[in-house]
Amino acid sequence: MKKYALMLLTALGTLPLSAIFTPAKAEITIATYNMTHANKNDGKNREAGNCEVIKELNADFYCLQEVIRDKNQLQSIKDALPGYLYIGEPRNSKLKRSFAGAYFRSFFAQDEYTPIFYNPKKVDLISSETFGINVKGQYLPRACTVGQFKEKTTKKELYIYNTHLDNKEEDSRIMQTNIIIDDIKQRCGTMPVILTGDFNTAFAGEMKKNFSDVNFTHAKEIAAKTEGPSVTHEKSNKQLTEIDHILIKPKNNFRIKLYKVLNTMGKKTSDHNPVSMTFSLK
Repeated sequence: MKKYALMLLTALGTLPLSAIFTPAKAEITIATYNMTHANKNDGKNREAGNCEVIKELNADFYCLQEVIRDKNQLQSIKDALPGYLYIGEPRNSKLKRSFAGAYFRSFFAQDEYTPIFYNPKKVDLISSETFGINVKGQYLPRACTVGQFKEKTTKKELYIYNTHLDNKEEDSRIMQTNIIIDDIKQRCGTMPVILTGDFNTAFAGEMKKNFSDVNFTHAKEIAAKTEGPSVTHEKSNKQLTEIDHILIKPKNNFRIKLYKVLNTMGKKTSDHNPVSMTFSLK
């Protein structure tokens, strides 16, 4: 026993102190992916392809949009991610009844989720909530899912937000982001925050200013490496856009190794490309 202990000490003595005492840096991959609603755009026929995309992403967190229970969509995701858990409630549950026509609009909402699937072998869930981001005059209800997580190796904590903003009006999107920003201010303090989702708009103009004013940075801007196309969605008029994003705050808390867009959109997969980020917390 003493012999093996001596050998270990000798081996450690040949290493620089930084190699012995440097804290672990656990890499995490997070992805955002609009799956395409199972009840629209031939969504059911996209199920198998979308599940293959999910597996290819090989992420620790999957922040998804346009997910419903109908047509087996939610269950197919669970089947594609054995061992993963998820947080998130349907957006219908977050309707503000004071809005005129809320019950009428809820018929069209189809109980859509913005779930966050996570790997419990990599992180522990501390808390979670789904809150409404409805604004007056908006046709469909919208919601945001938030989770507080602790990385198992480093014990570092972070918040992850996942949302799907209005697809019609920029003014509505700005008001929705203000609701999310207010929640982040009240909930997160100085802790690291990631905000993902389908913003239905480019990260530019007033939208960019709104987030920059509260110290959010687009992850792509500080990534050590970027891969894939800038396009993340093809609209019905064939216009190609970048509307799916990953934002971080504060940037000094993140070491981003890779920001990647997978070029997978097609008739047998979603009409969105997934976006992923591989990072560690400083």
